[in-house]
Amino acid sequence: MNIATARINLRVSEEARDVIDRAAEMQGVDRTAFMLDAAVTRARSVILEDAILNLTSREVEQVRSLIEAEAEPTPALRRAAQRLEQLGL
Repeated sequence: MNIATARINLRVSEEARDVIDRAAEMQGVDRTAFMLDAAVTRARSVILEDAILNLTSREVEQVRSLIEAEAEPTPALRRAAQRLEQLGL
């Protein structure tokens, strides 16, 4: 069980507060819970994006080589393409 002991103080415009309050009410949570969930969700997304997008120079070269290589489609890729074609996609 996580016990909240740290504080974050924040000043916002009345308009921003009202929008947040309205959305929190629609979700059935209080302002703090709504803001904390939104902030943590966004923070995790930023951290994940950074981890994915920050490739080493070796990894960049591997990706470049794969993109530039003229490889034949695998049987699985051919089957997937056929399924998409059957679906009209």
